[in-house]
Amino acid sequence: MQVKQEASEDKAALHIPSSVRGDTGKYTLTAKNEFGEDAGDFNVVVVDRPSPPTDLNVKDVYADHCSLAWKVDR
Repeated sequence: MQVKQEASEDKAALHIPSSVRGDTGKYTLTAKNEFGEDAGDFNVVVVDRPSPPTDLNVKDVYADHCSLAWKVDR
C-alpha cells in the first residue's frame, strides 16, 4: 500500500490513493506531541471500487479545502 501523510500544527491527513482488498485490516493511528502521545485503532474494509458520484455539489469552500456532497446510487 502506498500511503501519503501530511501533518501540520492543527491537522493531519492520511491519503491512500489506490487500495486493494489485501489492504483490509486493523490499523493503529498514533499521535504525539510535546505533552504525550495517544493511539487508536480503526478498521479498514476494502470491498470494491465505488461507482461514480451523481449530483456532485461543492459545499463550504475554504482557502485550502472544501466539502463535497453527492447522491449514492444503490
